[in-house]
Amino acid sequence: ASRAEWLSRFWGARDQGDLRRPNERLAEHYRRMWYARRNFRLASARRQYRIEERFRSYSRDYDDRGLIYIRHGEPTERATLAGESVPLNQSWRYTRPEGDLIFHFVAREDVQDYKLVESIYDILGFDAAVSLRSGSATPTLHDQAAELVLSRERLSPVYGRLIAAGGVGTIGMMDRERRAGQRSIARGTKTDSYDLRFDTALEGARWEVLAAGSEEGHSVVHLTWAVPGRSLRAVASSRGTLYPVRIRFSLTDLRSGRIIASVDSTSLFVSNGTVPRGEWLVGRIGVQAPPGRYIWRVAVQEGEAGRVSPPDTIDVAASTELALSDLVIGARTANLRWLRTSEDTVFFNPSGGHRTGVPLELFYEVLGIPVGEHYRTEIKVSRPGALGPIGRIFGAGGSAISVKFEDESRSTRIAGQRSLDLSRLRPGNYTLQVMVELGGKKVRRRAPFQVVGTPSP
Repeated sequence: ASRAEWLSRFWGARDQGDLRRPNERLAEHYRRMWYARRNFRLASARRQYRIEERFRSYSRDYDDRGLIYIRHGEPTERATLAGESVPLNQSWRYTRPEGDLIFHFVAREDVQDYKLVESIYDILGFDAAVSLRSGSATPTLHDQAAELVLSRERLSPVYGRLIAAGGVGTIGMMDRERRAGQRSIARGTKTDSYDLRFDTALEGARWEVLAAGSEEGHSVVHLTWAVPGRSLRAVASSRGTLYPVRIRFSLTDLRSGRIIASVDSTSLFVSNGTVPRGEWLVGRIGVQAPPGRYIWRVAVQEGEAGRVSPPDTIDVAASTELALSDLVIGARTANLRWLRTSEDTVFFNPSGGHRTGVPLELFYEVLGIPVGEHYRTEIKVSRPGALGPIGRIFGAGGSAISVKFEDESRSTRIAGQRSLDLSRLRPGNYTLQVMVELGGKKVRRRAPFQVVGTPSP
C-alpha cells in the first residue's frame, strides 16, 4: 500500500510538471516499457564495452536505446547509415524548446546491443575518431566519415556545417559536435520527459512569470500571457465571436521537487467582432508561493494551436534580508491589472510593446529593510548595454530616464510604484533597472522592454 501511494505521488507530480492530465504520464510509461521490451530487449546479459563507449549502464534488460526510449519516448527523428563499411548505427533527435537532444548508438559485437557514444565519429571506432581529429585519416576513412555525417544532416545544423567543411571540418567543429553529444547523454540518462506537442504552433504567443507582491501575507507569482489577433481562430456563435484559450501552468520547488502550484484553466473570451490583427487577448493567473527557487512551465493553447515554454526558474525572495522582487512593467491601456489592495492597482503588459504616448507603469517590492531605516532608490531606463562601464562614459550611465529618491521604511515589505513618461524615447529596445541601497549594501533588478511608435490615427 505504501509503495502504491508513493508511485501515485511520483507519477502525479510528473503529470503536473509536464502540464498533463492526471495519470497520462503513468500510462505513457507503461506504453514505453511495452515498446522497449518488444524492440530493445537484450538477448544476453553479458555486455562488453569498448573505450569509446563511455556511458555504461550495465543494464541486463535493455540496450541503451531502450533506456533512452523509456525516459523520453518516441524521438522526433531517427537517422541511420547502412553498409558493410560501418557497424550498425542509429541517431535520434528529440526536439525540445530548451535545446534539442541528440543521441548516437552503435552495435558492434552484438547486433541486439546498441550502446551510446558521444560523437558520430565514435561510430567508426576510437582509433578512427582520433585519426580524423588529428588529420591523419586515410582517404577511405575520410570518405566513410563524410558519408556518415551526410546521413545526419537533417538532425542538426552542425552536420550541415561539417558537410560544408568536407565532412570532417576543423578540430573546433568536431569538439562542438562531441560536446553536444556529451550534454545530451548527461541530461538524457538522468532525466525523463513527456513534453506537450501541438500539431499547429500558436505563433506570437507570449508570457511572463514574475514574483512580486503578496496576498494574505504570502508572496505571489504572476503568470501573464498574450495571444496576438493574427494567430486567433474565431468561433462564431449566437453570443458573438468566441475565443477559447487554455492555460496550463506548473510551479515546482527546485530543491524538493514538490509541486507548489498546478493550473489547468480554459477562459472563453466573447467579442462582438473578431480581434484585429494589431490587438491582443491577454490574461493573468496568480498563485501564492513561499520563499525559494522554482521551476516553471507554461502552455498556451487557442483552438488546436498551442505553444509550450521550456523549463525556467524563478526566485521568490524572503523578507528577512535586503532584496528586490521582480519588476512588473505594465500599461493602463493593456487592459490587464491586479487589484493588490482596495487602493493599489498593479498593471501588466505581456505583449511587450509600450507606446511612446502612454506612461509606463512600474511596480516592485523592496524586502528586508527594518522599520525606521532610511534607504535610497534609483530607477534608470537605458539602451541595452548602456548600464555597463562603457555606457558611463556618456554620463548618467547612458540613461534615457533617471530617477533618484530617499525614503524611510515603514514595513519589511515595501511596495514601490512609479509612472514613467516614455514620450522622449525613440522606438527600440530598452532596459529598466531598479537599484536600492541600504547602509552601503546595494541590490538591483533589471527587466527589458520595447518602445513602439504611436499608431497613426
